[in-house]
Amino acid sequence: MEEKTRIKKCRECSLEFYGRLNQYFCSAKCRFDFNNSIARNNREDINSILKILLRNREILKSVFENGTTEISKSDLQARRYNFTYLTHQLKSEDSKNYIFCFEYGFSILDSTLKIIKYDGIF
Repeated sequence: MEEKTRIKKCRECSLEFYGRLNQYFCSAKCRFDFNNSIARNNREDINSILKILLRNREILKSVFENGTTEISKSDLQARRYNFTYLTHQLKSEDSKNYIFCFEYGFSILDSTLKIIKYDGIF
């Protein structure tokens, strides 16, 4: 069976080449470069979110390790805590909601936040 070919334009380098109907790149290198650039962009998005989560964790960790278990929301915001990003939420046996950034979390008590380190048991 004869394969149909036609002039195509490479999606990576824009070089014109003769290729199969379903061929989009002039070479394996261009195909790799194109796919790697897409993967790199996806990783950059994930890494920016991970950076925020890790900063949030460090803030909660530093507050917790300084012996402070209660802090105001404005104090956390002053330390650049980003309340938009969290890793998970749990409800304790006494029906308190805890918001976590990895193993450090907090529950909202009136005007303060109670900070805890979760070790698997409330």
